[in-house]
Amino acid sequence: MSNELVKNDYTNLPVSTVSRSELRATAQETEFLGRFQLYTKGEAIDSGAIAPGHYGVPQNGSDEILDLGNEIDILVVAVRYKAMDVSDRDDVIVSYDKDSDVYKDIKSRSDNREQGCLYGFSFLTYERSTNSFYEMFCCNKSARIFAPTLLPFLPLSAAEAEQSNEEPHGPIPATLGVRYASNSKGKWHVPQVRECKEPFTREPPMDEVIRQVTKFLTPEEEVEEDSRGRDR
Repeated sequence: MSNELVKNDYTNLPVSTVSRSELRATAQETEFLGRFQLYTKGEAIDSGAIAPGHYGVPQNGSDEILDLGNEIDILVVAVRYKAMDVSDRDDVIVSYDKDSDVYKDIKSRSDNREQGCLYGFSFLTYERSTNSFYEMFCCNKSARIFAPTLLPFLPLSAAEAEQSNEEPHGPIPATLGVRYASNSKGKWHVPQVRECKEPFTREPPMDEVIRQVTKFLTPEEEVEEDSRGRDR
């Protein structure tokens, strides 16, 4: 960050009583879980809010998007089913139970884009550059095909490991990149994943991980506040 716009030397001021890490931790205590997504086309691209092929975090209540770039490092912490009916932006319907009538109804109408229905897999992730938890919602056809490639990066509990004859382990650091896909209907960006080579040196406190995972895996059927910037 440039200091050219100020003339005084501010580097020796008394240290603030609230640290940057405390500010981030307080932000994480809010009930709203932000999300990141891969942008490829649509209003956000056309308006210049973010470049195509970049991951971004829609800023709640505005048209601004936090641009994370075309590669991000994440910890994949948990996964759940999720379906959303966003046809009425003031009354967004959400279901996390794949066996419920609400989920099945949303899924049945998802092929028609005009219906505003989305379904798939919702991942709880921890993103390195922002030191923040985000949801990654794999809710269109390309993303649902991609979603199983994230499964090896999830934590494997002792009980799961015993059933699969594997060793239990925590989340495996992953790097999300971007691939350009095409077919007879068009061209678009899709996510791809590989194992991250850089260790996570600043992991969140374990009690915060447990709190976030518990809240993520035990949601109620709800009406969600609209987040701007939904894209392909």
